[in-house]
Amino acid sequence: MWVASGFLVYRPWVRAPFDTNDYGEFLPLLSHEHSAADQFRALNQHFLLEGRSHSLAHAFTVLNWQLFGWDPVGWQLFRCGLMATALIAAYALYVKLGVHRTAAALAVALFAWASPAIYGWIEFNAEPVALILVIAALWVADGYQTAARWPLRAAFIGSAIAAIGLSKEVLISVAPVVVVLACCVDHDGRWRAPRFSPRTLAVVGLAAGAAMAVAARAALELATEPAGEYASGYGAEHVSVAHAVALIKEFWLPVSPHENWATHPVLFPANVLFLLLLLVGSWRLAATGDLRVRDLVLGIGLPTLGVLAYLPWRKFSPFYPIPYLVGTAFLSARALCSVIRWGPRGSRLGVTVWVLASMLALLTAQRRATFELAQREVGAAAAGIVGRVPRKQLVLVVAGLNRWGPTGSIGYKLREYARAFGDSEPAIVEDSDCEARGSTSSPHAEPAVVLVYVPPCGALPLPTSRIKRYFKYVELEGLRFATNSLMVDVLKR
Repeated sequence: MWVASGFLVYRPWVRAPFDTNDYGEFLPLLSHEHSAADQFRALNQHFLLEGRSHSLAHAFTVLNWQLFGWDPVGWQLFRCGLMATALIAAYALYVKLGVHRTAAALAVALFAWASPAIYGWIEFNAEPVALILVIAALWVADGYQTAARWPLRAAFIGSAIAAIGLSKEVLISVAPVVVVLACCVDHDGRWRAPRFSPRTLAVVGLAAGAAMAVAARAALELATEPAGEYASGYGAEHVSVAHAVALIKEFWLPVSPHENWATHPVLFPANVLFLLLLLVGSWRLAATGDLRVRDLVLGIGLPTLGVLAYLPWRKFSPFYPIPYLVGTAFLSARALCSVIRWGPRGSRLGVTVWVLASMLALLTAQRRATFELAQREVGAAAAGIVGRVPRKQLVLVVAGLNRWGPTGSIGYKLREYARAFGDSEPAIVEDSDCEARGSTSSPHAEPAVVLVYVPPCGALPLPTSRIKRYFKYVELEGLRFATNSLMVDVLKR
């Protein structure tokens, strides 16, 4: 049911332009190289210059290009397939860990509608691949101490942790949970004191070796990267209480309300219902003596490690918690399991509350999906304008202050996107912040075209033309259909 709802909400079969933000950087690298090996090498070299080494993610990027090329529908179906696979695999894992089938089937809805998961369905990033690897590692870790073929399991766990780190370095933070489940938790989820044995040493050694190799590689990249670039945004100087609170909300609240939601995110209806069910179910687990170590390690430990891993990172993107949803969904499944076993009334009430929260969250997901579609169309249209300006002329993009170096700006992404689709080098593109929109000029040259992103910079008094796309959604405050729009004002000199 949830797989079907995911496909219906995100509609991967709808033909839409590639997203300029996701694809603007790497489409030129893929289109200008001929072999898969050259494309992989080009992607690695490009992102290494920013201090990012996501080799496994780059391999999947090249695979998509080799399979689908310029067809965005193929890319969309592929990433939706990854999320659907993760959802089904998570259900199988939870049942293997002893969760009631109905509770497991309800809990995996988080992989369809939780705010982080939305971006796994609609954007191209490394987290869905890592999510599948995390589920696989946890599957193999369960029952490790009594498995007959433990050397193979230990090798798989070490390889999975290495692959998770190669998809994104910071995600090796999941390794402690996998190792603790392998060494210190029985198949029934209860604590088991670790034994000093060859099988324990094997899994700890391989997992630690894989994690340290990835960490050492990341540290070397950070140490050799020029100051101010992407990876230099990771450091102790960015740790703060305010940042920690913000991360806790992102990793523990399943739904991040839209920007027009006036009250605290905790009070969003889907979050209220989710937290109520989680608290009641957890209380029932503790009261009946059914609360197990595995619930704490996987259900609480995994999201907590995610918060700690991203605490030194000055930036946050909403898809970061995707691999850690395994823990949140497992704790939800256990809580639901306890409520379902609380007699017929408790079972009906628990299922009803969860389904209602899911329906409200799916409406939020639909709003985000339609917004992203409009954003892709606006970005592609803006890149088309950049591509039509003669090479030596200047395009000024006014879209807010960029904090991530030249390759993190909207103007850079638009230019690279235009370069991927054009036969020649596009115009010079320069970025400016919203404060400069009144002058719409550059200190270096007179721009031939000025592109002003209306949110958040505000509209120009007399634009030459306007790129405008509408998107429709259900407004939860009044349960009514609403229409909004995205705009870029175009001023031609």
